[in-house]
Amino acid sequence: MNVEHDPSPAPVDEPPVTMPAPAQFVGTFDDLDIPEGIRKGLAELGYTGPTPVQRTVFAPLRALKDVLVQSRTGSGKTTAFSLPTLCGVDVSRRHPQVLILCPTRELALQVTAETSRLGHPAGIRVATIYGGASMRAQIDALDSGVHVVVGTPGRVKDLHRQGVLRFSGIRFAVLDEADEMLSRGFWDEVTSILDQLPDAVDGVPRVTALFSATLPDQIERAAHKYLRDPVRCNLSVDTLNVATIRHVLHLENEKWPKPRNFLYVLEFHKPTSGIVFCNRKDETEMICNYLRRFGYRAEALNGDMPQSRRERTLAKVKAGELDLMVATDVAARGIDISDLGHVFNYDLPEHNEVYVHRVGRTGRIGKRGTAASLVRGKYLSHLSTLKKQFKVPFEEVPLPGEKEILWMQAERLAVQILEDASGVEMEQYRPVAEAMLARGDVKEIVAFLLRTHYSQGTQQRSRDDEGPPREARFDRGDRGDRIERPRRDRDDRHERGPRPERAPRAEGDAATPPHVEGGEHAAEHGHDEAEAELAPAAATNLYVTLGRADGVADLGALTKQLSEWSGVDSAHFTGAGEVRDHSAHLEVDTEVADKIIAAVHGRARAPRAADTATVPATPAAGGEAAVSAPEPRPIVCERAKSQPGDRRRGGFGRGGDRGGDRRGRGGRGGPRGRR
Repeated sequence: MNVEHDPSPAPVDEPPVTMPAPAQFVGTFDDLDIPEGIRKGLAELGYTGPTPVQRTVFAPLRALKDVLVQSRTGSGKTTAFSLPTLCGVDVSRRHPQVLILCPTRELALQVTAETSRLGHPAGIRVATIYGGASMRAQIDALDSGVHVVVGTPGRVKDLHRQGVLRFSGIRFAVLDEADEMLSRGFWDEVTSILDQLPDAVDGVPRVTALFSATLPDQIERAAHKYLRDPVRCNLSVDTLNVATIRHVLHLENEKWPKPRNFLYVLEFHKPTSGIVFCNRKDETEMICNYLRRFGYRAEALNGDMPQSRRERTLAKVKAGELDLMVATDVAARGIDISDLGHVFNYDLPEHNEVYVHRVGRTGRIGKRGTAASLVRGKYLSHLSTLKKQFKVPFEEVPLPGEKEILWMQAERLAVQILEDASGVEMEQYRPVAEAMLARGDVKEIVAFLLRTHYSQGTQQRSRDDEGPPREARFDRGDRGDRIERPRRDRDDRHERGPRPERAPRAEGDAATPPHVEGGEHAAEHGHDEAEAELAPAAATNLYVTLGRADGVADLGALTKQLSEWSGVDSAHFTGAGEVRDHSAHLEVDTEVADKIIAAVHGRARAPRAADTATVPATPAAGGEAAVSAPEPRPIVCERAKSQPGDRRRGGFGRGGDRGGDRRGRGGRGGPRGRR
C-alpha cells in the first residue's frame, strides 16, 4: 500500500571514533605453576592468558602469602583468587579447605559457577550456601564432602553454629567485594567468622585474601587485624580502561523533562544490551516503567525488590531477553554480564571512583563498549575531577534535534511492531486501515494504538515480574515479549484481560488506556486501581483476617508473622499485597500456599479491643451488668476469591475486606459499558 507523506529527515549517525587496540593479556598460563587438572579447567573455560590482576595475585597466593587487592569490576578477579587457591587444594581430603565469602547470593552463585568449572577436571567439589534457600539441601551438599565453600556471611555463620560447616580444615579464606559486605552491614558477621578460622592447618599458616573495589578506612583496619604482612595489589587506583570503552557525554536539555532527555539518549545510541545506573532506588522503577512505555524491554533491579524477583530479572538478563537493566550501584555489584554493549549513567555517581566501576562492566577483556552519561547541574563539577584523576577521555556529543530523534524513535517502533505482526492474519483489517488513513484525526488514532500496544506489553512484563512464565508461551519476534498473541484456549483467557485505568503502583506505569471494553470498571466497585498488582498463576493471593487492628503495622510485619507460624522462608513471599484495618491480602509462591493456610487458618489470636466493646452485657451476681469476655476469634486464612491475573480484578483492591463485589454487575466477567 502506497501512502503519500511528507519527507522526513534521515536519522543522524553517531560521529565516527577511532579506538585504540584492545588490551592484551599478560603472558600465558604456561608461565604459572598450575597443576594439570586446573589447566584443563582453564582450557574448558576458553581462557588463553591471565589478566593483569590474575597474574599479579597468583604468585603471592601460591606462595601462601596474604593479599589485599583493589581491583575494578570486570578485571577477572574471580579467577584471580580461584586459580591459586584451587591449586592449593588437597583433593584426597573431603572437607572444606577454601572459604569464599560474598555479599549477595547472586555473586555467590556466580563465583561458584566459575570455580566449579575451573576445578571440576581436577576433581574439586564446590558448594554454595546462602540465605533464602533450602538449608536442608545445603547441609546435604556439605555432608557429601566438598573442598570449596562459597557463601554469604549469615548462612555460613548459621551452619557453622549448627556444627554442619566445620572450619578446622580451612586453608584459604577469601573475602570478595569486601567493601560491599561492609556497606550491607555484614562486617560483624564477617569478622566473627574470621575470628573462628584456624590460624594454621597442619602447621601451615592460613592464607587470607581480601578483594575490594574500594578501600575505605574500615577495610584498612580489618586488613591490619586479620592479614599477616599482606602483599598489596592496587590495580584500580587512578586507572581506567580507556582502550576499549568510548566515554560519551550528553548535556541535558533543560527544555525537556529528564526522562525524555534520557529516552533520546537511548534513541541516539540504539542499545541492544546495556545497564542503566541510577543513584536512587525509586529512580530505577520510574525509569524502567517510562522506557517500557516506549517499547524497551527493561527491568529494574534494586535492594528493595524481593529476592525472587531479583533472580528472575537476572535470569532474563543472562538469557538475553532484555534490552536494558535499570539498577543501583549496590544492586548491580558483583553481577557479571558478558557482551554488554552499553553502560548508561542516568546521573553521574555521587562518588567519582564509582564511575570507574560502573563503566568497567562494558569493554571487558578486549571487547569494546560505550559508556554514555547524561549530565546536568551539580554533576558538571564531577567532570573535571574524572578527567584529571582518572584521565577519562570524555567525548561531548550533542543530541540531534527533537525532530530527528522522533524520526529515530518512529523507525524503531515501526520495526518492533512489524516484528510483532509477523505471521498474524491482518487482511480483514487492511481495508479499514486504508479508510482510516483518509481521516483527519489519523494521528490521534495511531497514537492511541501505540499507547495500547506498549501498555499491553508493559502489563505482561509486570505479571512476569512476579513469577516465572506460564507454561503457555506465545509466538514472539526477536524483540521477545513485547506483544503476545494468545491461543483461544480457556486456560489462556486471562492473558489478554482488561487493562486498568492506571497501572499497578508497584510498577508505576501511567501509559494505560482509560477504559478497555470487556472488563469492569473497578473504580465503580469501590476499588483503587493504583493498588492493583498483575502477576502470573505461579503466585497465589492469600486473604487473612489479620490487620492493623491486630497490631500488624505493615506487610513486612505480616510476612514475618506468617513465616514464623508456618515455617515458610520469607523469600516465598513476593512482597505484593495490602494490609487493611481488619484483614489483609498478600501474595506468596503457589508452591507454599497450602502450607501457610494449614498453619494459619483456625489459629487462635488475642481478642481485638473493638470486639470487647461490641459484646452484649450480661447480668452479673448482685444485679449489676457485666461485660462478658469475648470468645477468641480464630484467624481465617484462605485463597482470595480474586487471584492475581484475574480478568475481573488485577490484584488487591479496597472494596471491602474481601476485595469488593467479585461477581460483577454486568454478567460474569462482562463489560459494564460506558455511561
